[in-house]
Amino acid sequence: MDKNHQDQINHKPVATEDKLWLPPSYTNHTPSPASPVPKKRGMNWGFADKSFWEWLLLFGTMFAALGAIIIPILIYKLGVDFTQQQAQLSIAASERQHQTDLQIAQDQQQATVLQTYIGNIQDLLLNHNLLKFNPLDPNSPYYDVAILARARTLTALKGLDPERKNLLLTFLFEAHLIGFQDNNELTHSSIIDLSGADLSDANLLHADLEHVDLSYTNLSHANFIDADLIGADFERADLSGANLNSAGLSIANLSYTDLSHASLRDAYLPDTDFEYANLSYTDFSHAKLISTNLSHTNLSYTNLTQQQLDQVYTCIGAILPPELTCHHNQ
Repeated sequence: MDKNHQDQINHKPVATEDKLWLPPSYTNHTPSPASPVPKKRGMNWGFADKSFWEWLLLFGTMFAALGAIIIPILIYKLGVDFTQQQAQLSIAASERQHQTDLQIAQDQQQATVLQTYIGNIQDLLLNHNLLKFNPLDPNSPYYDVAILARARTLTALKGLDPERKNLLLTFLFEAHLIGFQDNNELTHSSIIDLSGADLSDANLLHADLEHVDLSYTNLSHANFIDADLIGADFERADLSGANLNSAGLSIANLSYTDLSHASLRDAYLPDTDFEYANLSYTDFSHAKLISTNLSHTNLSYTNLTQQQLDQVYTCIGAILPPELTCHHNQ
């Protein structure tokens, strides 16, 4: 056999099986028929397989994360609220202190006004013969002194509270400067003319002002409870809204006076002159009106009784409540 023939024998193709080659990585993961096929998890993200402790750990982690965010916010908000509250309390305290300081300053100012006024009037009394002024003498040499005293009085009254108005009025009355009756029952005229004086809201509780001259003054809403006002002159004064409960007003002059909405409950009014006074809406509960002059008064909307009206001296020309009749038309 020659060499070429031998080479052809050696290179004769060998018959092989027709099989698909697969990489080892694939064949190793191909499940065998006996192996169970794993279930599809769907969209549960693996939560269904967690135990109770795993869930507890998961929630604990979530709450810790939320706490790390929320707690600083709460602390910040509480701090802001506390700061705002403290600021508001500080402002309120400052306002209260300001009001207190203002009240103290006003009180000191009024005390100074009253003390200065009393000092000035004492000087006029001691050094300028104010008491020698005769208001009935047009040629009195002390006329200018009386005018100065009146001006200072009216000015001082404008800056005083109700309590200090009482002190000023009491001082003038006790100094015999605004009318009085001496031991011989002689009534003296007022040296300081108070007409036009602002005595509104004055607190004259239990005041002793017998025969005082307060004509033409503003006494609206003044407090005269239980005051002794026997023989006092209130002609044409403004006493609207004044409280005269239990006041003694016998033989007082209240003609042409405005007493609308005033209270005369339990007041003692024998021989008092109310001629032409405005008494509308006045409270007359239990008031004593024996021999009182109610002529031409306005008594509309009052609680005056027929029994009280029958005790008066006269009520001629008076405007009465519809249910009352005047039996004294002298």
